[in-house]
Amino acid sequence: CASSGTRRGAAPLRLVVRRERIMMNQDEILPYCRARLNELKVLLSRGDAWGFLCIAAYIDFLSKLVEGEDTKSDGYKLLVESYFPEKYRTFTYGSGKVDLYYQMYHIFRCGLIHTLSLYPDHEQFTKPGGKYQGRPRSVLLTHDGLSSDGRFFPHLSHYNENGIDAAVIHANDLFEDVRAATETALATPNLRVKARAWVSLSPPIGVNC
Repeated sequence: CASSGTRRGAAPLRLVVRRERIMMNQDEILPYCRARLNELKVLLSRGDAWGFLCIAAYIDFLSKLVEGEDTKSDGYKLLVESYFPEKYRTFTYGSGKVDLYYQMYHIFRCGLIHTLSLYPDHEQFTKPGGKYQGRPRSVLLTHDGLSSDGRFFPHLSHYNENGIDAAVIHANDLFEDVRAATETALATPNLRVKARAWVSLSPPIGVNC
């Protein structure tokens, strides 16, 4: 989801021909994230699925910055619990489950990025004795909150119809929550140290390609 060079003002990605690796310092990480968020906002405004896929990937990236390492689902869920608004932690499904942060990882992140689907990964879902907790269509994505019959569903409202028990996620609201989480987390000195450790291990695209 880095700059493609297809819109005015975006710098195209170039092949890196230098031998040495450029290292980001702590003060460069937040501006880098802000630049990617600006690109994400443009993608989300198009009204298609790609903006959602890219913001799902960005949240995963942010979780690694905050942890300073790849802690898989634990880091993703901890990020949502710690830096997203309280509604993400308290949202209650019709089943009584309070696990939106799990569904965001297993369905929004894994399902969307790996298979362009809001269904859980088949192998993990059917694995005997597995701890996979993703439920089909436990999140529903929208740009304007409107259903096919014209009803409006607010961000993080509950959709419980036609056998679907889901949290409704709006593109713009999610974007603002992600942007706020980025600013809050990366303004913390000890987390900036962790972020520096992660980008040293995995330099982001657009810095070292």
